[in-house]
Amino acid sequence: MSIRAYARVKLTGCNIRRFTNLCTANHIKIWNLKYVSPKEYEACCSTDDIFLMRPHLKKTHTRLLVVKRQGYFAIKAFLYKIRIIMAAIIGVFGIYALSCMRIWHIVPDGNRFTYDESVISLLESEHVTIGSHKRADYSLLEKKLEEKYPDITWCSIYIEKNTLKIDISEGINYR
Repeated sequence: MSIRAYARVKLTGCNIRRFTNLCTANHIKIWNLKYVSPKEYEACCSTDDIFLMRPHLKKTHTRLLVVKRQGYFAIKAFLYKIRIIMAAIIGVFGIYALSCMRIWHIVPDGNRFTYDESVISLLESEHVTIGSHKRADYSLLEKKLEEKYPDITWCSIYIEKNTLKIDISEGINYR
C-alpha cells in the first residue's frame, strides 16, 4: 500500500476545457473536476503531474493554484516545516543519552587513613576518571585497592546514577 501524493488545485482562465483535453491526451490524470464558474474549476491531480502540466498551462493561458496538499505530499510538507524542532529535540535527547553513559563524580567514602587523592590516583592509573565510560564490573579495581593499601580490609565500588561510589572499610589487616 502506498500513500499517493496529490493536491487540490484551482484552475482559472478562458480555455480550461482545452487544457483538460490536452492533459488527457498526454496521459496526465485529473479527477474530481468541479465547476465553480465559467472561468474557474477545481480538481485533484498528482503532484508529479503538476510539473508535466506546465507546457499545457502556457499553451492555453490557464493558471493553476494549489489549494490543498494531500496524501504523502502533505506529510512531507509538514515534516519539512518541523525539521528544525525535530533536530533540536533529537539533539537534546542524544546529548542526554551520552551524558548518562559517563561517570561525572567519584566519591570515596569511609576512609580515614588513606587519602582521597591516593585512591583517585589509583583509579586514574586504571583509566577510570571523570568523564570515562561506565563499566559493569569493578571487581579488579577493588582487589587492586586492597592490595596496594594494607589499611583497607574491605572495598566496594559501585555506580549510582552518574556517580562512582567507593565504600572503604579500614582496619587492622592480619594477613
